[in-house]
Amino acid sequence: MARAVDVLVVGAGFAGAVLAERLAEAHGLRCLVVDRRPHAGGLAHDTLDGNGVRVPDHGPHWFRTADAAVRGYLERFATWRPVPYRIVARCDGRDWPFPPNLATYERLVGRAATVEEFERWLERQRVPCAAPRNAEEWALAHLGREFFERFCRGYTRKQWGREPRELEPEVLARVPLRLDRDERAFREPFQALPEGGFARLFERLLLHPRIEVRLGAEWRAIRAAVRARHLVWTGAVDEYFDFRHGPLPYRSLRFERETVAAERFQAVEQVNYPGDEPWTRIVEPKHVTGPRPAGVTTIVREFPRARGPGDEAYYPVPAAEARAAAERYAADAVAERGVTFAGRLGTYRYLNMDRVTAESLALAERLGPRLRAEAGR
Repeated sequence: MARAVDVLVVGAGFAGAVLAERLAEAHGLRCLVVDRRPHAGGLAHDTLDGNGVRVPDHGPHWFRTADAAVRGYLERFATWRPVPYRIVARCDGRDWPFPPNLATYERLVGRAATVEEFERWLERQRVPCAAPRNAEEWALAHLGREFFERFCRGYTRKQWGREPRELEPEVLARVPLRLDRDERAFREPFQALPEGGFARLFERLLLHPRIEVRLGAEWRAIRAAVRARHLVWTGAVDEYFDFRHGPLPYRSLRFERETVAAERFQAVEQVNYPGDEPWTRIVEPKHVTGPRPAGVTTIVREFPRARGPGDEAYYPVPAAEARAAAERYAADAVAERGVTFAGRLGTYRYLNMDRVTAESLALAERLGPRLRAEAGR
């Protein structure tokens, strides 16, 4: 006889782990979490490399949030070390503060400047557009032509394999413009990384007597041997439906690690390359992840590409035809009984970690009472 559980959760990343923890702890439900990877944590997983540097397996995950509830929840499972993330853009052989701010403008003109002068310059640079239809129109209207051409056009081409005018405004709406000299990459009040890495955070999230975890397992094989009253799917939505409307477009990544015999390779943890280099950025995790072994560091170059067979699905493509294709799967997801779709891949949206956590907490509060009532508990 098939073994019975209340909820089968497919995927042990942020969406799946948070949902399982809440359904188990707050609602008394028995959860089985399965993931085809040999580890929990999904794309946020990290490890200590041979140099003793904690390196993210799938690109940098700079956690930040302005959501007090998300912060309070995650602080129950890890001690978080504050990290004011910094990013610079390497252009013309120089490092430029990024996102663009007053310090960026001062480097451009080669002298100190006032906010008022910067604002006047921006107005001359901007191309007014009341309702931007694409990323290029948005960037020209908000960042201005100089910053768009210098920092955004080339990077966007490499990252997405398309011209900015072919992408939705949200792609570059994620790039803020600041009128001060604050060179932090982000403005959220809580910017931190978990001590011991994300790997330890996920171990603690899933360490619950009503949660069983099976790693390195395919969900269809598990589903055949388990009787679950509800399925939570956090994988790619098109995969769940066996690509009945065709595969959704995703961008994938290739990572190239290099050991460098030096204390530091670059000034900050992330350097963007919007020029002709084949990579989009170089990340040096040692700046922020800890520990910090002496005399050696690890760098990771990032090469975007279209998703091919066997590639990870990193980024849903923010373009009109991709959204139209995703809407067909979204309609199927609504009609699918006994299944909840969650997370970045399950809903085909580009979501930050804190947003996934917030949505998973809210989803558990809606789903938990119903499933508990159905179970007669």
